[in-house]
Amino acid sequence: MTRSINLALLLALMSSTALAGNSLYLEQSGGNATLNIDQSGDNNTIGTNTTNANIIGSGSNLVITQIGLNNDLQFLIDGMNNDVTINQDGSLNTLDVSIGSYLGSDDVTANIDFTGDSNTANIAVGNTAATSNANLTIAVTGDSNDLTVSDNSTSSSTTAKVTNIAITGDTNILSLGKTGAGLQMFTMTHVGNLGTFTLNQSGAIDNTATITTGGDNANVTITQH
Repeated sequence: MTRSINLALLLALMSSTALAGNSLYLEQSGGNATLNIDQSGDNNTIGTNTTNANIIGSGSNLVITQIGLNNDLQFLIDGMNNDVTINQDGSLNTLDVSIGSYLGSDDVTANIDFTGDSNTANIAVGNTAATSNANLTIAVTGDSNDLTVSDNSTSSSTTAKVTNIAITGDTNILSLGKTGAGLQMFTMTHVGNLGTFTLNQSGAIDNTATITTGGDNANVTITQH
């Protein structure tokens, strides 16, 4: 059965004051769900750091958009063949996404884009469940952003487990860890400014890292096993 849920969450919908923002807790179980979630304004939340919103099931298509300041997204995704798109546009936002926390989550595609200043993003794949063939595409634009990616999934080929990251602008910090029994592939494009990137990859054979940097004080450390 295919389920379609379309949620348009405006700032004034669930808030009595302009500063309160919207709060959403979502729990979706079952396959082939389509969810579109839009939050506009400041101080909006989807899940919390103690009670994550979550999707459990396979073949789901999830699109989340948060536009504004000081928004928070805490999400768990478990299941096969899920397609995830997340956009955060604004400053002082927090993003914490975990794929494969409780169930194997094979062949998952995640496109994550955050734009603005002083944002923090943590993305974890396959940390506590057998997960394979995760394809991550992450774009970061703005000042003083902090991105951490941990991918512990496995892969079935040299192109099945891929992390693509594009960073543009100012005080960029990236920490990436990839482990698992399969092959590892990582690409990154950096434009400016103060840099500092750390990459660790482990696996059976044939790890590949392709990094294109730009100006200013990039400091890149790469360890492959």
